[in-house]
Parts: sequence; structure tokens; C-alpha cells
Amino acid sequence: MYSINSIPTNFRIGRQLEHGVETVTFDISAWLATWPTLVCGISMILPGGGDPVPMTGVTQEGNTLTWVVGEGATAESGTATIVVFGVVGDDVRKCSDYTPVVVEDGHPASGEAPDAVADWLSEATALKAEVEDLLGALEEELAGI
Repeated sequence: MYSINSIPTNFRIGRQLEHGVETVTFDISAWLATWPTLVCGISMILPGGGDPVPMTGVTQEGNTLTWVVGEGATAESGTATIVVFGVVGDDVRKCSDYTPVVVEDGHPASGEAPDAVADWLSEATALKAEVEDLLGALEEELAGI
């Protein structure tokens, strides 16, 4: 766990295209001591630059901010930057240091799925729709009881 006031630089957040593998946690108690109703998040400038992107997979519980790094953060390998921020309505916006993070090299997306996999996905999607329809009908029936 990293203290919000001393986040290290160039720490690793995963390999290219990973999703749900790396978890990064921050102790935000120092900020909450001053702003108890602060709601925190993380923004990232992806490798290669551009505008900051809000990260998904971020949860705040007590004094801990947890980020389960997703594919939006690992789409490209290289050095990115993150900022942890906290807000209280429109009155307060607190930001951490601008911190470089590393997305390690990996294979790029491999292209289209083979026919057998594509067929399986189509069948699974159709079955899922059938199950959802059955559940909807069952819920309506139970509501009438």
C-alpha cells in the first residue's frame, strides 16, 4: 500500500492487455483527516500522451483507495502517468503528485477469433439471451403471486 503523500515513481501496473491482475492500493487517511467527505479517483495519461482518462476499477473503502488495473490502462505498453485525486462537491479538489507508472511489453491483440471460438461465442450469446428471457418471465410470474 502506498501512502497518498509519498507515492513512488515508475512502479509497475501490469503487462500490455492484462485486466484484473494487478491491484494498487493507496492509504488516503492523511487526506481524509483534513477532508472527511473526500471522494477519490484516479486519472491516467496513457503511454504516448493525450488527455487524462478516468480509470475504472477504483473503489474507496474507509482510508483505502483500491485500483484493480483494467485493460483501459494496459492497452499500450510504455510509461504512463497517474494522478490520484479527491473531490468534495465543487468546493475542493485535491491531487497527488504526477506519478509515472510502467505498463510492461506484451503481445498486441491477436486479431479475430478462429471460427470455432466465434461459433461458440455466438451460441453462448444466444443461450444467455434465452436465459435472460426466461428469468424475466419468471420474475413477472412471481410478481403476480
